[in-house]
Amino acid sequence: MRIQLVSPGNQSTTDPLPMFEHLPGVPAAPAAIDFDTDQGPVAAEDAIPAVVDRSVPRAVEFTWQTVPESSPETVFHLQVRPRHRPADLHVNRSLTGQSWAVYNLHIDTHYTWQVSAEQTDGSVIESPVWTFRTHASTPRWIRVPGMTNVRDIGGWALPDNRRIRQGLIYRSSEMDRHLEITEEGKKVLIEELGIRTDLDLRGSTEEPGPVLDEGVVRWVNTPVGGYGGIIEDRWRESYRDAFRVLADPANHPVIFHCWGGADRAGTVAFLLQALLGLPLEDLMRDYELTSMSIWGERTRTSEQFQALLQALGSSWSDGSIHQRVEHYLRSIGVTTAEIDAIRDRMTGPAEGS
Repeated sequence: MRIQLVSPGNQSTTDPLPMFEHLPGVPAAPAAIDFDTDQGPVAAEDAIPAVVDRSVPRAVEFTWQTVPESSPETVFHLQVRPRHRPADLHVNRSLTGQSWAVYNLHIDTHYTWQVSAEQTDGSVIESPVWTFRTHASTPRWIRVPGMTNVRDIGGWALPDNRRIRQGLIYRSSEMDRHLEITEEGKKVLIEELGIRTDLDLRGSTEEPGPVLDEGVVRWVNTPVGGYGGIIEDRWRESYRDAFRVLADPANHPVIFHCWGGADRAGTVAFLLQALLGLPLEDLMRDYELTSMSIWGERTRTSEQFQALLQALGSSWSDGSIHQRVEHYLRSIGVTTAEIDAIRDRMTGPAEGS
């Protein structure tokens, strides 16, 4: 018997993984919830728009076949690993079928994959090793059952052939209260993504609390106000504390969230990615991509988003968005060492990031 790999093809590039594209000017979901920038949502406690969640990526489907056909008792072992980090297994599954759907691969990354078959007589047959590259389309959406609007801060291209590193900092919706993460979702966060720190941006009126095993994942509650609230005295210390968490490599991988992962988390993501040098167009696009989740449309032309830009400077003559964000962070007490730590940790060469 021999194993013939089928898909993804050898030396191929996978299709883009997002379920849908959000077309400019076309609302991805009704703007059904009004968000207060201080204490969180002000809509009814259990109000969730009845819309399809388009923030969940499609899987990469791995398929293979045997010649001649294998017996039903044959156990297959699928291994998928980054080509540049062969010791870092992304998938290592024992299967009885001849296909498997894999989620949450890094974008724009070369992978190798191989299948072996353990036959009833104890013998093992191995397939060839094939390579493929995941599509470079951003963002890197993450599938976590029971959550929405989960994506990697990393994967975005920076000037000078650099990239924000993947797998270190994630943004998301909450895990409880209005949503309920499943046991499978907890395994994705802890075992697959390796989350060490849950940075919860919700305020006291939202009754925040730890959801993941605190023996494995540290829970840090740092309530913040979004958008123009960044310059209010009551939130300056909170933003400094949040960036102190993000700057410490011992906390990585980190996931930060508010309720929907849209406004307060969107503000933190904007500041963080601007500090890393992400071009303004991509900063605004990433903000708008929340429209693909279930929390209503977000646009760069909204009063809330424009208030964020205005809070960072009265005019574009105040310097680039990157300079203005760095100036803001320094003004609230984020140190040079912390800024350098974030940049050193979170950016690197585009290939193999």
